[in-house]
Amino acid sequence: MGWTTMHRSKGSTNKEFFAAQFSDPTGQVLAARNSGSVCYLAYQHSPVGQPSYVTGIVCLTSWFPRQAFNFGYKVISEDMGPGDYDCPRAILELLTDPEEMGLSGKSLEWAQGWRKSCWENLALKEAKPKVTAGAAIQFADPITFTDDVQAEYFEWQKGSRFWQLQLLQDGSLSRQRQVHITNWRKKNYQLA
Repeated sequence: MGWTTMHRSKGSTNKEFFAAQFSDPTGQVLAARNSGSVCYLAYQHSPVGQPSYVTGIVCLTSWFPRQAFNFGYKVISEDMGPGDYDCPRAILELLTDPEEMGLSGKSLEWAQGWRKSCWENLALKEAKPKVTAGAAIQFADPITFTDDVQAEYFEWQKGSRFWQLQLLQDGSLSRQRQVHITNWRKKNYQLA
């Protein structure tokens, strides 16, 4: 399935938007959570004369603020083998067992694989220490910047902004320069 683009008024949440797009007498959006530009949905199917079940849906999203069709999304159900594995616990816990949903063959394999990867990713995230503004962290692998400087110690400020730190001979850390590290939460780190 390809991308759908349309005009979307600002102010609605992704849950409200996707509920309006996907809800009908045979199904509804139960929950939605965002992770960056990906929205994860728990969608309840209620086929007539059959038991209802809840499946996971991954919605890739993109905004185009200067265009009339300013919002685009791509829908990938869990049985289609999505490649995004940041689904939050709140969504995963709502999902019906894939075999109870009547999935089989590749669809069953893809749904089970997606859920397994999501749970593994969630376990890794939850095992990492909580980082608050001003906390010093050490990455397991040094970060290399475009000027070929490598560093492993940083002080987190906000978002992707850090102070690069230098480990001094006395064991203390000294601020060197401000840097940006994208996707840093996906890297292995510990509090320094």
